[in-house]
Amino acid sequence: MAEEEYWFRFTALSEECCETLVRVFYGEAIPNATVMIEETPFLITVIDLAVGGRRGWSGLLPYDDLISTANGEPEITLCFQTPTTFRQGKINYVLPDPNLVFGSLLRKWNAYAPKKIPQEIKNFIFERVG
Repeated sequence: MAEEEYWFRFTALSEECCETLVRVFYGEAIPNATVMIEETPFLITVIDLAVGGRRGWSGLLPYDDLISTANGEPEITLCFQTPTTFRQGKINYVLPDPNLVFGSLLRKWNAYAPKKIPQEIKNFIFERVG
């Protein structure tokens, strides 16, 4: 493990949270600092906030820009790049059930985006996604 390279990706759904992450990572967790996770020390070698970044996973897209890129396609494909679970009550589901996936996306969107999506869309999704 000493010679292994690991990377983390943090995401933010609000401008306030994004600003906090930037402040922490550029102010406190500077390159060559060591952070402890559980009992294991990790050396920070790179902090990448550039759009596109080294791995192509960093960037910033305001909600209005995200809305304007929607192309009205009748079908979308989701690809989970990392292990993902969906919690319902005290149970974590390891398979991407459409109701849990889109329900989670809808809750997060409506909690943070300036333009809300009607809850009735859940019925539409339930009838058409599987």
